[in-house]
Amino acid sequence: MFGRMENFFRAPGRVAAALGLLVVAVCHMQGRHHGGVDTVGAPYAAWSLTRTGSFDVSIYPQLAEFVASQYVVAPAGEWISRRPPGSTLATLPVVFPIAMFRAEPFRYETMQSLGKLASALHVGGAVAVFYLLCLRLAPGAAVPATLLFGLGTSLLPICGMAMWMHGPATFWLTVALFAAVVASENDSLPWGLWLGLAAGMSLLNRATVGVFVAATLIPLLRFGRGRALLGSALGILPPLVGLLAYNSHYFDAPFLGGYAHEVANSKPTPLAIGLAGLLIAPSRGLLVYSPALLLVPLGLWAMRSREMTAPTKWLMFAWFGGFLATLVYYARWEVWWGGWCFGPRLLCETMPILCVIFAFAFESLHETWSRSLAKALVALSIAVQLVGIFGKDEFWDERYPNGENLFSLYDTQIQARIAHTLRLHR
Repeated sequence: MFGRMENFFRAPGRVAAALGLLVVAVCHMQGRHHGGVDTVGAPYAAWSLTRTGSFDVSIYPQLAEFVASQYVVAPAGEWISRRPPGSTLATLPVVFPIAMFRAEPFRYETMQSLGKLASALHVGGAVAVFYLLCLRLAPGAAVPATLLFGLGTSLLPICGMAMWMHGPATFWLTVALFAAVVASENDSLPWGLWLGLAAGMSLLNRATVGVFVAATLIPLLRFGRGRALLGSALGILPPLVGLLAYNSHYFDAPFLGGYAHEVANSKPTPLAIGLAGLLIAPSRGLLVYSPALLLVPLGLWAMRSREMTAPTKWLMFAWFGGFLATLVYYARWEVWWGGWCFGPRLLCETMPILCVIFAFAFESLHETWSRSLAKALVALSIAVQLVGIFGKDEFWDERYPNGENLFSLYDTQIQARIAHTLRLHR
């Protein structure tokens, strides 16, 4: 028996699948979803798409209370989500087999659970692909980096607990990063097609991931990867044209879509406040919720002398530049803290590159004590995220609905979730 298990774990694809399924299982160990108003629409839109072939959800009167904040009412009376269509398409594989044989959606909680399942599956898929990526780039750190990625970042309590747009976007970005590594190394047309398709699908979920799509072009152009560039152009074309057509048809705004009004009326946050908040605020900072990412600077330093192909090294630094651009963009955003959520929700799409850089840092550690410290930081990161999914104190969000307490060391969000978890298990 043990011999068969050993053979099982020698197969990278099987280990990747096991790690992905582990994360999906952890997401469902807590029996409810942790959604917000942004997560309401996708399951219903997927149901409507199955039944009527339309993204219009006006046939579901139970969504009327969300129209003002979440939907644009088209001239013909359709209710169309302000969010991009990617999360609806991501929910479709879970909803379609049910909606084909049932006319009306389930009650609200069940619909949100279907969205949660679809998003958790995308997170699990991202974890599997990330493990294979680490085996290629930093095999000695594949397991700790993958555990950090799947269980020690905001992907778990956000993307794993409801159909936010971040889950599908992160999945496709992880696929794009893997494909970009292979395509840039081998100048491969087929891998370029995968890269383009994955990049386009990520844009269907979050327009801001365009910085990573642009970053991918840098090594392809720098090293003359013509076949990979052609493949990526062909691959990205269908989802990109589809997105522009969708935005033009429903919102008359091909590039901004349903966000046109929000972008026009947003009041920028002072950069210093947003940066400090997203990085170190006790109730929102990336380095507080995922302390293992404190090793990212070490990983960047290790990359300078690391043995890897020049296109891959350029790709890693370019994607880190994408992280910096994302960080600055959201630091200036009016609601930089991301609303009612656990941790830095708006930075979810940066986790693939940050966790790869963590893997480089981990492999550069050669002393036993330093590796033990890194593993302890991974364990602490996982513990924080588990608190995030097992404890859910809505009263904390209600006390500070507009981010009033995010910088305070007292009554922090993590403290509130710990207290709630302890109350549940007394």
